[in-house]
Amino acid sequence: MTTRLSALALLVLLVAPLAAAVEDPLRLQLFSGVDREAVEVGGLLEVEVEVLAVPATPAAREALDAAFRAWDLGQQLGSGFEVIRETAPMGRASGAVVELQRRVIVRVLDMTVDAVPSLTLRVQTHGRDRAYRTRPHALRTYADGEAVRSAGRSVVAITAEGELDGVRFERIGSAFAIGDDALVTAYHVVVGARRVRATLPDGRRVSVGRAWALDPVRDVAVLHLPPEVAHAADLRPLVIAPASASGRVAFTAGWPGGTQRRTVAPRFDDLVLDDQRVRMAANAVQPGDSGGPLLDERGRVLGVVVSGRQTGGASDLLDEAISLASDPTVALAEYQAATETVRLGRALADATRALPAARAHAAVGAIQVPVRRDDWDERPHVALLREALRQAPDDAVLQYTAGMMLEEIGEAQLAAGALDASRRAGYVPAGYSLAHHLLSRGALGEAAMLFAETAAAGPYRRLGAFGQAQALVGMGRYEEAEVALMAVLDHDARFAPALYLLGIVRLAQGRVEEAQALTVRLGARPGWANALRLPIEAEALRPPNLEALPRVALR
Repeated sequence: MTTRLSALALLVLLVAPLAAAVEDPLRLQLFSGVDREAVEVGGLLEVEVEVLAVPATPAAREALDAAFRAWDLGQQLGSGFEVIRETAPMGRASGAVVELQRRVIVRVLDMTVDAVPSLTLRVQTHGRDRAYRTRPHALRTYADGEAVRSAGRSVVAITAEGELDGVRFERIGSAFAIGDDALVTAYHVVVGARRVRATLPDGRRVSVGRAWALDPVRDVAVLHLPPEVAHAADLRPLVIAPASASGRVAFTAGWPGGTQRRTVAPRFDDLVLDDQRVRMAANAVQPGDSGGPLLDERGRVLGVVVSGRQTGGASDLLDEAISLASDPTVALAEYQAATETVRLGRALADATRALPAARAHAAVGAIQVPVRRDDWDERPHVALLREALRQAPDDAVLQYTAGMMLEEIGEAQLAAGALDASRRAGYVPAGYSLAHHLLSRGALGEAAMLFAETAAAGPYRRLGAFGQAQALVGMGRYEEAEVALMAVLDHDARFAPALYLLGIVRLAQGRVEEAQALTVRLGARPGWANALRLPIEAEALRPPNLEALPRVALR
């Protein structure tokens, strides 16, 4: 009796994946996306829906085509949107695989809109009404105004010029006017500089060689600008927002690459770390944005942009932007109390002698200088970074900055300790970076937990979900990995590494035809498509025998 039951159980286990695979005669996967997450009231938004299916019969395919063409997206979007234009349904077939696509351009009508709702495609086939649903896409609506545009006119491009071990360097950034005789920028932009050149709105370049105040702990510098220069350039001082300032979105107006570029994106909750407040938003900042202001909807300064993440369009990097802005109020209090300025080079040297954070900035700035002599030795700068770490164990931002630099130069163990110290202090970026560190070293369980922790927060939520999916697939936890992957694909439905992993999950679930369909969707990325074809065509390579996915580099 026991033998018969065991055999029956084994039979059930063997046929269950196949039964799951044929239960849906369309074998349909539904993707959707929006072209932005922050949209002005009265502004336009593009919504896209895509179907990937392997219909079991010609009748099922005909039913799918008819239902997709008749799908009333405008009615399902609701009264908060006005349909402006809708593209004709597009479709193509590759063997048994069908791809369908529709786009609709809508106008957002009022501030109460907080999401693109779940959309339902209903298909009548094989005597049943089948419903396939997209997930909602959160939106942040805002009312644009003159205040933000006006604030942008008080932001200038700067170039810090210095010399390291006999080699001259330049570092670009942004700055903004405060008072009638000061520019605020990021400390790391000017570190090691002998002078700073500011490009004014009228195109004139002026030399800035003196400082009012430096706060390397918060990465802020207040530079002296002659009042007559500021007046002639019509640089109006910006207003600092109070710590309690709330809002749905944030703006930047920096000068990456010498051209002013405005961004708007959702805001996240602030990070409050002992005596530091770090503002977080999803603005896509670039090199040259550092030192510019992060602005609220009233054009007030929330903080000084000090770091961020953006992919620059790299195809294998998930496009989820993050920007961090530091609190300038400590430096501004010193500026208001100061009676005279100090030569910038001297002020930087004094700070480096006195403060671990300044030493960390000096070390990182030196290691990152792009042009070096052939006999350049980074060891003194690495030693300075190690010293700063030891002297400021409770400075979460310093620990993170040093940890990332140490990871980059191969000091893995020390980097992990610094990142862990920063994470335990509540610095969200450190948790994500530490999770990647663990993933790359095969500590999948720990990495999965940290990625899940990151994904639960506002920033890094899709990056965290993708990292979590990588770890879960490596551990053979495919159902959980599928949930994480769908969160990623809701953000970027064409992200090839996630589509590849979803194909591996489909194979583990016995849904081979759906995995084959994903190779068609990956057609524009033949490397990923071919990688997925290998386990499809060779059963010995299918999960759970498949090895863990190698780390995909993120920067």
